This record gives sequence, C-alpha cells and structure tokens, in this order.
Amino acid sequence: MSQSFDRKRFLIGECRHDLDASFVERLCVEFVGRPPESTLHTIVKQSPYASYKSLTSDFLPPHNDGLYYKKIPELLVIRCNQPADFGGELFLYDGRYAADKLSETIKSNRTVSMTYSAGPYVASHPLFVRHQLLNQRVALYMDAADLTKGRTFSMDLTDHEISMAAVSIQSLTPSETIILNRGEFVVIDNFAYLHGRSGYQGPRSMERVLIF
Repeated sequence: MSQSFDRKRFLIGECRHDLDASFVERLCVEFVGRPPESTLHTIVKQSPYASYKSLTSDFLPPHNDGLYYKKIPELLVIRCNQPADFGGELFLYDGRYAADKLSETIKSNRTVSMTYSAGPYVASHPLFVRHQLLNQRVALYMDAADLTKGRTFSMDLTDHEISMAAVSIQSLTPSETIILNRGEFVVIDNFAYLHGRSGYQGPRSMERVLIF
C-alpha cells in the first residue's frame, strides 16, 4: 500500500484478482472499522460512443459518486482491468477546499440541498456536510451539466448561483493525480474527495465498487 489512508483519505494498492466480496469487506473494515452495510459492484467499460457521459472518453469534471442513492456511499473502490492507451488519469479534489470555494462563490453558509431524480432513483442531500473523521466541512457535488437526458438535478439556489457553482467546481485544481496500471486499485473516501478523470484514447475498462 503506497499511501496512508488515515492521513490522505485514499489508498493505492494492487489486487491480482477481481474485487470479490471478501476482499472488499477487508478494505472496509481496515478503513472505517466496520464491514460494509451493502455494496454495488459494476464493470465500467468506457467507449467514446457510449450514451452516458461518464462512460465516454471525454474529460469528467469533479463529482462524488452515488448522490442519486438515498444513502451516499462512504467509500469508492476503482480497479484497473485495462488502462487506456493514452490519458485516463484519475483526479482527486479536496472536498474541504471545494466547500470553501463554493461558500465564496454562492455567498452562503446555509445548508444548501441538491435533489436528483432518474427513474426509480430520487434522492436529496445537503451540498455541505461535516466529515465525521476529519471533523471538517466538505462539499458534495454532481454537475447538472453532466446529467443525461431524462434525469433532473437541482439545488435550492438561483439559476445564477447554480451556474457559478458549476464554474467554481470545474475550475478546481486536483490535489492528487493517480495513474492506475492493470491490476492496481484505489480506495477513495467519497466524502473527503471529489474525483474526476482526464480524457483518454483507446479502450479502457475499470471495475468499480461503491461501499455503503
């Protein structure tokens, strides 16, 4: 393991097999001191022709995963099955700094909420939350411009404030850049960090597990 999870709130390692249930449970116990309540396991095969932007080869701006669920996943595990020929770096953005930037942008310390609706998924979460371990205010965000047709995303802000919030988030500088080789994985605190990805060329396949 190349990083201290307690210090950095993420960890990089190597796993020569799929992210099976027992391995994921050990990760969760190590990082948050308990087994997962539940997990969601997907294979993300990205393509420039995909209908969802998150599955295309385009640049992905900063966001948190799973804000469309009633309970937000606490950890995100990404394992590289096949790296891209070029690009595809993973970017991590400090949620504490993002909260400060958003507060400056929208001139508000109130509890701003976001609502997401897509088919059976309807969830509402605060934009600003206090991280239990860091004991600091962090930001959660899903860019409205990235949502696909048929989904709705709103915050109890004016249209101008939402636009300015998107600009503020998209202008963040990554605090960490991670390049995953085949068989390597990263565990990310989904509350402490927003994450994104550079554009890439060539086929790319990632295994993802959301831990609740």
